[in-house]
Amino acid sequence: MLFVVIAGVAVWVRARPEPLPVVDVKPVAVAMPTTTTTEPPPPPSTAPPPPRASRAAVPVAPRAPLPPAERPLTGPFWVAAAKGDIHVFRSPGGEHQETLPSVNEAMTTTVLLVKQRVDSEWIEAYMPTRPNEHTGFVRVAEVNLGTVDTQIKVELRYHRLTAWAGDQMVAQERVAIGKPSTPTPTGIYYLAMLFRTPNPGGAYGPFVFGLSAHSNVYEQFGGGDGMVGLHGTNQPSSIGRSASNGCIRLPNAAINRLAHSMPAGTPIVITG
Repeated sequence: MLFVVIAGVAVWVRARPEPLPVVDVKPVAVAMPTTTTTEPPPPPSTAPPPPRASRAAVPVAPRAPLPPAERPLTGPFWVAAAKGDIHVFRSPGGEHQETLPSVNEAMTTTVLLVKQRVDSEWIEAYMPTRPNEHTGFVRVAEVNLGTVDTQIKVELRYHRLTAWAGDQMVAQERVAIGKPSTPTPTGIYYLAMLFRTPNPGGAYGPFVFGLSAHSNVYEQFGGGDGMVGLHGTNQPSSIGRSASNGCIRLPNAAINRLAHSMPAGTPIVITG
């Protein structure tokens, strides 16, 4: 499902089943056959039944193995953590584009994935706002720069997520993705924030990563702006299918591992 504001998460509550009614079973009189003077019928034939025509076994074609996943980017990657509100410009020293608050919806520091370092004073970074994949220019003085060497790739055609730390693959999982009517957007994004959900057994599992990606179908969803999430699920049967409103669903054990190994700012590349 699409993730927007964690306080607005819809929680499925499974109702306790009603007890079955008690049936009062009473004995029923059974009529016995009357005595007759006719000869009894002959015993049933003991000859074996004619052989049943056998069906030819239908061969099942083996599923073709998926090609190995390859890292889409070469790290490590610069990330920028806000010192205060971040003022974003369309070019270095140019027209003001937007202002990002120092703290995001998860009440953690706003983090940006840096696309390039222009010079000692300016960086170009991916924005966590609409439209998808847009960038802006930020003064180095307004952020703390650091690096991450983790990355995630989601291959929609294979319903597969792969994560790396450096050049080592650390996770590969089947995922649920958006339905054809509400597809998961492709492109280069990053893990913008992480929420611990109030109900680990709920619709979003124990953790939700809010991505810098947004739905191309929903301008608003559940009270938020249609942010795409990477999260767990209480519908494990949906894994491996195109079943969500655009979010990427993982088994709960897998999202728990990623929450403890993939820091904010980690790039996530989503391919068709």
